Amino acid sequence: MPYVVALPIGIYSAVRQYQYTFGDHFFTVISFLGLSIPNFLLALVLIVIGFFVFDQVPGGLFSSEYAAAPWSLGKVLDLLAHYSGCLGADSDDVSPSCRIALNPFITGIGFAFPAVVGGELIVSIVLNLPTTGPVLYDAVTHHDAFLAGAMVMLLSTLLVVGNLVADLTLAWVDPRIRYE
Repeated sequence: MPYVVALPIGIYSAVRQYQYTFGDHFFTVISFLGLSIPNFLLALVLIVIGFFVFDQVPGGLFSSEYAAAPWSLGKVLDLLAHYSGCLGADSDDVSPSCRIALNPFITGIGFAFPAVVGGELIVSIVLNLPTTGPVLYDAVTHHDAFLAGAMVMLLSTLLVVGNLVADLTLAWVDPRIRYE
């Protein structure tokens, strides 16, 4: 989710570099606020807002009534096709910005592989979410060395595989990066 927000903001800032617009200052303040607020506090605030505004809580996402909900893959692929070409803007300004903005995005995807399995440990414990974060925490606190070791080995393997995939993707996407 952070990449969905960060990539358009990065492209916006790269296209309007050194222009000091209101949008640039606004996104800078929002990004500093987002970095300074702890994840679990932001999650709790969003849960409270979601409960009072939409009358929904995240625990409902794990119930059986949402298991068979259809995904709209066609709309997602159509949206990705439009965003991948950076349509709707002057291609002379946006294409180099898109190419440069993809580098940290692809690198971050490599670090996100272990987070898919490990999850956010503190957030999942505070919100009582059924992820592998509390499993790792319980294994460490109850001195279950085999389970803790297996989890750490799995997360380490995912980190190495994620970095390898990210490096190969970077070499394929950006012609300036070559391995010899």
